[in-house]
Amino acid sequence: MSKVCPNCQNTVEQDDRAFCPHCGYAFDMEVRLAMQMQRMLKDQAQEKTIKKEQKDEAPMRPIVTKDEEEDFSKLHRIEKKSSPLPIIIGILFVIVIIAIVFLIK
Repeated sequence: MSKVCPNCQNTVEQDDRAFCPHCGYAFDMEVRLAMQMQRMLKDQAQEKTIKKEQKDEAPMRPIVTKDEEEDFSKLHRIEKKSSPLPIIIGILFVIVIIAIVFLIK
């Protein structure tokens, strides 16, 4: 006795076959579900590796012209407010040392 494959409509001669020899369709519902689950798990694993690879890639730097770069650096530059106090202390320290050297002689 033969049966017709519901997927490709070809006639399968042997009744005890689990798969269609023409298209590979699984006649047993449990086998089909297991195959679908395997495909889904494989697809999910591939998606995870793709996402991981995308995370590992360095972020692309936007193309910036020289003028834009100068403007950006001017905006975000932290200006150091220098105090004259260290210079004054240094000068006083040098004067004190020179005075001590002349007084010891």
